[in-house]
Amino acid sequence: MALFKKKKRKIKYRFADDVLAKDTVVSLIMGILAAAAIIISVVIAVAKLGRAGEEVGLLLLSAIVMSVTGLVFGIISLYTVEGGTNSKHISIMICLIDLALIVLFYGFSRI
Repeated sequence: MALFKKKKRKIKYRFADDVLAKDTVVSLIMGILAAAAIIISVVIAVAKLGRAGEEVGLLLLSAIVMSVTGLVFGIISLYTVEGGTNSKHISIMICLIDLALIVLFYGFSRI
């Protein structure tokens, strides 16, 4: 005989028909393209023995634009119902890693 019953906490589940949200796909593509631009810029810089000015700078600037755009789309996709949350978090992490690498490379280029 319990006078006080514990209230069960309702667990909210999110179900979606789509595997990935459209914003997540855009964010993933932008993050992967930014990572490819970073890798290409590193290869060019190594091939030219560190004397590749405009090519590497232009690639890294385009990687910044793509990474920030992907990050914005990833954050927007967090608030949509479609798609799973793992892919949304992965797309945001890819864009953040791209931005961290770009900041790291620009920091070392100024030394």
